[in-house]
Amino acid sequence: MMSQPHDALGLKHRRASGVDDFASTYELFLTAANGLRARGHRDLLDDTVARRARALAFRAHAFSHDADGFWLAEHDGERVGFGIATARQGFWHLNACMSCRPSRVKGSAASSFDAVWRTVAGGAWCRPSSARPG
Repeated sequence: MMSQPHDALGLKHRRASGVDDFASTYELFLTAANGLRARGHRDLLDDTVARRARALAFRAHAFSHDADGFWLAEHDGERVGFGIATARQGFWHLNACMSCRPSRVKGSAASSFDAVWRTVAGGAWCRPSSARPG
């Protein structure tokens, strides 16, 4: 599936393509999670060998069993979000959904991007076609 533009700010989404996306989505998770933890004055997550191994194994499992539910969001080539979902007949579960504002988006454009991303991260972009209603 080709990347598709989502909005005028250049947000695009695509399915994960394989092992090359596993580490980058883990690093995006750490960035997003630690940004949230810092705003809440909580200790940051360390990039430990055990945490990375579990995360990469989870991504490999998700990709091998539910590749249609593993999506990435990009802005001007920068990975800014991902979602991992499981879909079965009559069942859909969002396993992970993380996002970061692109580093090059500042000022009023950042507010616009945040508004768009809240909509995108709401689920539609990472829901596999087999689980979409209608």
